[in-house]
Amino acid sequence: MFEKRSRLFTKWIISYVSVFLIPLILLSVYYSHIYQVMKTETIEQQHLSLVNIQSQLDNNFNDLIRISTNLQMNQNVNAIAHKDTEASNLPIYIYDLYNELSIFMVTSSFIEEMYIYFPQNQYIVSSSTAYQRKYTSYMPNRYITENDWDYLTGTLTRNNYEFYRSNDDSNKLIFSRCLIYNNRSKSPQAIIAFKLNEERLEQTLRGYLASSNFSELAFSSHAAPLVSTNLDLTGQIQEEGGHFYYANEEIGETVDYIVDDVPLSLPGTTLVSYTEEDMYFDELSNMYFILFLLLLFSILIGIILTYTYSVRNYRPLHELIQFIGPNSADVNERNEYQRIKKVIIQSNMEIETQRNLLRNNYLNKLLTGELLYTQMTSTISKQLNISFDKDYFYVITFSYTTADSTADPTIDLTSFIAQNILKELFIPFYSNLYFCNSHNTIAMIINTSNIDASSAKLIEESLSTFITYTKNHFNIDFSAGISDACQNHQLPDAYTQSRNTLEYIHLFDTKGLLFYEETPTESQIGYVDLKTSEYVINLVMSGDEGGIHAYFEHLHQDFSTHKLSAGDAKSCLYFFYNVTMRLKASLSYQYSYKQLSELFVLDPDFFNEPLSEALLYIESMYNKITVMLRETQPNSVDQIIQDVHQYIDSNYFDFNLNLNTIADHFDVTPSYLSKKFRSEYGFSIIDHLYRTRIQHGIMLLHDTRLKIAEIAQMIGFPNSNAFIRIFKKYQGCTPGQYKVEKE
Repeated sequence: MFEKRSRLFTKWIISYVSVFLIPLILLSVYYSHIYQVMKTETIEQQHLSLVNIQSQLDNNFNDLIRISTNLQMNQNVNAIAHKDTEASNLPIYIYDLYNELSIFMVTSSFIEEMYIYFPQNQYIVSSSTAYQRKYTSYMPNRYITENDWDYLTGTLTRNNYEFYRSNDDSNKLIFSRCLIYNNRSKSPQAIIAFKLNEERLEQTLRGYLASSNFSELAFSSHAAPLVSTNLDLTGQIQEEGGHFYYANEEIGETVDYIVDDVPLSLPGTTLVSYTEEDMYFDELSNMYFILFLLLLFSILIGIILTYTYSVRNYRPLHELIQFIGPNSADVNERNEYQRIKKVIIQSNMEIETQRNLLRNNYLNKLLTGELLYTQMTSTISKQLNISFDKDYFYVITFSYTTADSTADPTIDLTSFIAQNILKELFIPFYSNLYFCNSHNTIAMIINTSNIDASSAKLIEESLSTFITYTKNHFNIDFSAGISDACQNHQLPDAYTQSRNTLEYIHLFDTKGLLFYEETPTESQIGYVDLKTSEYVINLVMSGDEGGIHAYFEHLHQDFSTHKLSAGDAKSCLYFFYNVTMRLKASLSYQYSYKQLSELFVLDPDFFNEPLSEALLYIESMYNKITVMLRETQPNSVDQIIQDVHQYIDSNYFDFNLNLNTIADHFDVTPSYLSKKFRSEYGFSIIDHLYRTRIQHGIMLLHDTRLKIAEIAQMIGFPNSNAFIRIFKKYQGCTPGQYKVEKE
């Protein structure tokens, strides 16, 4: 019934089965290897993504540490911390600190509220108000509770940090640090606490989550989750034998996770990622499809091998040409091997360009301290050819001016020329030489074991030759700031020294080559008689051009006598910037916007100008203002005086209210405001303030049974003694006598 099959048929079956099985076995082994490599590589990429997110979060959290460090040296904080409650000038320091905290609030979007607590005088100053601790229970729920202040006072020590959730109902997220510590009493005298914007933190984590392959991201402190994209899920993830899983009891499923974490810059905090292992199985399903295609292709190749040897030899070459596709650069090249060679060369050039960019990026992170050399893996160090095997560093930072100053320094011809000339000059003496381009500057790193005087002399002579050569042959003006010799772990410090030296060269328009040790570091600005801002404003408002010239001439003489540091120069520029802005605000009520905008022109580049040129520009501006004051008539000021009257009536209870604070509120000088107010009403601003307070005090004496001290505090007096003295001055008797007589 069935015809017997011949041996030839059997051989065909065996041949085709062999052709099928051999590729299947090989590809199965290959698939298993590729899957493991893919999983390992994906995990590494996920970790790099987590490190990248860590770096971005650290940039924001570092603002908290920088703010606390700045406030640690703040004169108002130190003054309040060492004052008792009865000190007469304590309210002034508190008010100034309150204004400064409001400014610091805008430096980080993660800060929702900022508080400084002074245990000695029991004052709490926040970015929105200031109050004594005994009133904490009356403050809104968003304020830090007394329990939290007790906890921080008993926990924080010198340079200690606390990052935790409060135990009250609001469950606030708080980062705190001791600003001032009393070694004698072993207790803090000033504590700063940041109430962080948890919603903002969670939105930030969700933003990072959307751009990565993580399933969840969590922000933890001492292994306790603080902020997460899904707190419920984070809380239910279980660990068993180093394996993490999530058991969903409702649907009876278990989801396996891969957990990774990296520490953040805030002490004790960690960024944790959770990634479902199923994502790798999704990739595996794609690999099955590719495996099927490869098996089918292998079978076809086996059949073709039987008949056409030439096709087998040409097929790989043909596939490469098909993969490359049409290319305008080699479309006329008829030799397939030459086309492939050109594409490979072009690809290698692109890879080399990317490697150089990556190397520049790593060096920049090493210089700025974002990355420590010890954190670089040996693989990355070897691939990027970065090896700091010597004990010391010199860092030299260059700035330059050319005809095309807007060119990108990473690909700019000027940078290419500079690096090649510097290599020719330094390579014979220093083999470990590295370059990094950033923001129109070139940084050169010299890793050496020799730091004697001859080494510094060699660097100075080589750089002098470089600056002279580039000036004469390429018309490029280079300036170079040279750091001190620093140890390996001080590379960011050396970079900061070189940049500060370069800034000093620019600010004082000195020679193009300078060592850090040659720049003054101690502040001398206190020896320069800048006067006060009120003095300069009144000098300009008086229209005395001769006085203005004498003032700036005296400053130039002081600057030539005292060798200022770069910080001194910046302080001087900020002083005149503040004076100019206050002067503009003072004149805004009297002159039109067009008149003022034509005179007051100070853009951000003002702070980058050499000090001598900036002062000449300021003097010229002030002279123009005096001319305007003589030639134009101011507008009526009746409205502002009425506004001042109403402002006092509405804010009499503020014990910080005085002539200076009112003038600052309306952006005018105190002397000008006092003169106009007295001219309008016939009495001074302070008289009106005291009369208003006394009137409200009389009402409280009539209608309430409050104590004299309580009434004094409610109507704006710092203490009962001040209230009694002023009351007797205007009413002829003390508040107690007045109350007895009316009863």
